[in-house]
Amino acid sequence: MAEALQYGCGSMPAGSLYCRATGADGTLWAQMGLCVGAFRIFLIADQSKQRGGHPVADQIDFKFQMLNARTRKERKIMRGSFNGEQIVLGPTTIPIFAVNRAVARFNSMVISVAQRGGTSANVLLTIRSANREQLVQKINQIASVMQATRRKEALDDAGRGDLFRTEICPHCQAMVDLSGFAETPQFHCAFCDAIVTPAEPIPGEQFYHKCGKCLLYSRPQVFTIFYFYFLVFIYGYRSRHVFMCRPCLRKEAWKMVVGNAPFVLGFPFAVIRLAQAYRDGTKPGAAFSGLNRANALVSAVKYKKAAQHYERMEAADPQVAGIWFNHGTALLRDGKTAEAAGVFGHALAVCANYPDAFQGLAECYRTMRADQELASLAAQWNVAGRAIQDAAVARAVAAQADVSGQDAGSAEDTAAPALPAANGS
Repeated sequence: MAEALQYGCGSMPAGSLYCRATGADGTLWAQMGLCVGAFRIFLIADQSKQRGGHPVADQIDFKFQMLNARTRKERKIMRGSFNGEQIVLGPTTIPIFAVNRAVARFNSMVISVAQRGGTSANVLLTIRSANREQLVQKINQIASVMQATRRKEALDDAGRGDLFRTEICPHCQAMVDLSGFAETPQFHCAFCDAIVTPAEPIPGEQFYHKCGKCLLYSRPQVFTIFYFYFLVFIYGYRSRHVFMCRPCLRKEAWKMVVGNAPFVLGFPFAVIRLAQAYRDGTKPGAAFSGLNRANALVSAVKYKKAAQHYERMEAADPQVAGIWFNHGTALLRDGKTAEAAGVFGHALAVCANYPDAFQGLAECYRTMRADQELASLAAQWNVAGRAIQDAAVARAVAAQADVSGQDAGSAEDTAAPALPAANGS
């Protein structure tokens, strides 16, 4: 693995990015230095942990196993650590300036590492200790600062430093590069894949993303799929974890009900999972109330009814880009390309750096053979930077991490298989 990771970002001393700053409670904060200005990243460091007079993040130690991306076979357990400057994975060290981003799902973690030539390599791990979410957040916080710094330097060298603009994501604390994009009510954070409302965050918006199964903006969650079998002298169970929205869970839940009904023991668990799949999960009157129902109609190919639901939600709150994206997707799948283009355009007017809305609008222009509009849209995003490439990397990393975890046992190797706890709520 060490030979495969040829870092293409260039060396950048980590200490040069930070300056000393003390909070009201005496806590030492890491703060961006001269390259980017007075933007602050929220990494709390112990005052005793300094290097060359500069604060660094507390070291996080963990145990991990490397995973084969194709076979999912785990290798031996090794020790790793992250100290704010580098990720140590056994004998391999990855400098933080080479990291694009990290994603955690189930017990797996994927680190996207920049390569020479602008490509990326994904490192797939199973974390055996430490808090995966905390580790990912710390990696992304510092990696995002590195990327923003390089972005500013590139714009300054090109004489376009006035385009540089960043926002701190309130949900993952990563620094989001918005250089060249118009200021809109929302922005997309590629690190946590949330659509953020900086002025007044919508309650729960950090949990809403694009579902990898239906490809709609929704609230994907981790659910456990469980089957118990009993055949005279042979019994056992089979379980796996899935990450999907509630409407997509319905098909899996019905399979669980049918598959567990003959053996009784797993049937109550299947019924609970079925009830979760049909429960909306949002409070009436909330910004996302009714989203599951509308998305379910799209999955059922009832595009006209789905569009009506989206229109009602847009009328109640027109500043939610994800709902406009779903509306445009329903229209596009229904063959109403011109209408879909207008709706995707509105999604971009609400969230200028929303990559899914851009891709939807570009698809509409290609279908309508609107070459001039397509060229103008592409030029706009090229001026804004590598947003499309960054979004593509983020999707690839998330897809790598979205492989279902498996856990199976039988009477031969598992004395008393217990029902797994439900991960969905």
